[in-house]
Amino acid sequence: MAGRVPSETDEHTATSTPAHTSAPRISSPPGNSLRQSTGIDDEDIEASAAKGGQPASKPTASTANEKPDIEHTVVADDPRSWSSARKWTQLAMLSFGALIPTMAANVFFPAIDQIKSDLNASDAQISLSISLYILAQGSFPLVWAPTSEIIGRKPCFLLAMLIFSVCVGVAGAVRSIKAVIALRVLGAAGSAAMLSISAGSIADMYEPHERGVKVGIYYSAPLLGPALAPVIGGALTEAGGWQATFYAMAGLGGASCLSFFFFRETFRVERSLAWQTAKQRALAKAEGSRQAQANRDIKVSRHRRKSRPISLVGIEADLSHGIPAPQFKPTLADVNPWSNFKHVLNQPHNVLSLIYNGLAFGSQYSLSYTAARTFAAAPYSYGPLLVGVVLLALGVGGIFGSVLGGKLSDLRLRRKGIELGHKAPAEERIKSSFLAMMLCPLAFIMYAWTVHQHVEIAAPVVSLVLIGFSTFWPYSTSLSYIVDSNVGGASGAVSCNSFFRGLTAFVASEVAGPLQDAVGDGALYTGWAVLITFGQVLITVVAFKATSWREDKLSAWAWLKFRGLRKRIARSR
Repeated sequence: MAGRVPSETDEHTATSTPAHTSAPRISSPPGNSLRQSTGIDDEDIEASAAKGGQPASKPTASTANEKPDIEHTVVADDPRSWSSARKWTQLAMLSFGALIPTMAANVFFPAIDQIKSDLNASDAQISLSISLYILAQGSFPLVWAPTSEIIGRKPCFLLAMLIFSVCVGVAGAVRSIKAVIALRVLGAAGSAAMLSISAGSIADMYEPHERGVKVGIYYSAPLLGPALAPVIGGALTEAGGWQATFYAMAGLGGASCLSFFFFRETFRVERSLAWQTAKQRALAKAEGSRQAQANRDIKVSRHRRKSRPISLVGIEADLSHGIPAPQFKPTLADVNPWSNFKHVLNQPHNVLSLIYNGLAFGSQYSLSYTAARTFAAAPYSYGPLLVGVVLLALGVGGIFGSVLGGKLSDLRLRRKGIELGHKAPAEERIKSSFLAMMLCPLAFIMYAWTVHQHVEIAAPVVSLVLIGFSTFWPYSTSLSYIVDSNVGGASGAVSCNSFFRGLTAFVASEVAGPLQDAVGDGALYTGWAVLITFGQVLITVVAFKATSWREDKLSAWAWLKFRGLRKRIARSR
């Protein structure tokens, strides 16, 4: 059966069963490793092991005593067995690819006045170009993630960066703000792959106890992008006008696209829950059609041979032998974003984690936008370049928090595993970030009232560093948790995370300006401190309750009476 983890019994069967009775070979996505794979229940790897060959990968210390899962299915050319240098190179490619689209979101901020003048654009149109870019970048991972689970990661990375580079480059040449907005949205839709399925590639290459640091390092890039963008954008605008910011992003995107020609495919169909589900669905449909055809042929044979009665068993055997066995070759028709989205949201630990991550990310976009306005206005009155330098404090704090948070979550997971004598539950990651959670609302309140009272610049800068540090430490551990707790479906879960954070960032960036004008920075960011605290309560519940939820999925929503409500609604219909 597809989706079943190979066992010792299977290995014995693989060597003792004749070749003509083996399961039909299944076509796989293109790629160096994918051509060698046929599905979870393919017997080639097992047979070679039984004959004395070496398996493609060996269980690690963290998995040796664990119940086998789809993530540790034996595969050919296991990415987790690659050299450290190879994996670091791949991680660098992924990080560089994630840096560029996040820079492009606001790299043109210092050139806004030029764009308004040259393209006769209004403030509303400029704001729309920012918020729609964020929304597209958050929504399209829902398409990219299931696509990558069917055709592989590498083709998606290549296509994504090609779309981004072309669209951003053309946007620099047009002379209409509507065309600029449309091209930015298309470019964001393409680049969204880098912010979702990259986490899937990291999960492909690293064991759970190694992922925290690697996810933290990877996520430093999209944190650094928005922080560096105003500084780089200011320099480019002074050197070549607003068009230079678009051309620079297109050039960097093209360089990233070229680098992915040397990217080694990490996707393995045996370890993909989405691929195996699509395979089971397609083969079940094909088997049904095959059986129906056999039944029709038997009826025809009965009708034609009434005058010459023969064994019906023989007829059935001959007919079934002549009908080709069903095969599965994945296509884009097998991509179902809604199915993946629904699967992730059916699990309460995912829902609560996504709400927290969305609030954390939305607060950062609101802060970046309003802080640029605050420090450009009196009494600070900074120019574009200096505003960018001040906002760099937010990114620097975020990078330190992301990397440190990942390191500490890995350490806690490893120590807890030693203490328990088996693999620690993924929820232990979240518990490593409680200290940062306590600091985060206080940092927001500090920023809120230091800028509201126009305190000397040192205090707001320190508060920005603390906000970045205390926000992205828990965010990094939460992202690693989402990857670990969705075994075989990391890309899909991260794509849902991208959607939630993109949606909240879209709303936050749209309302940030009006709210700042209406209530000021003090009340606005005190409000954000309250929202962040609410999100922290949710993620704390996940830390202490989600282990039992994941073990007993049928009662996971019982605490909200969800099942009872659903039954009452069904009865009312």
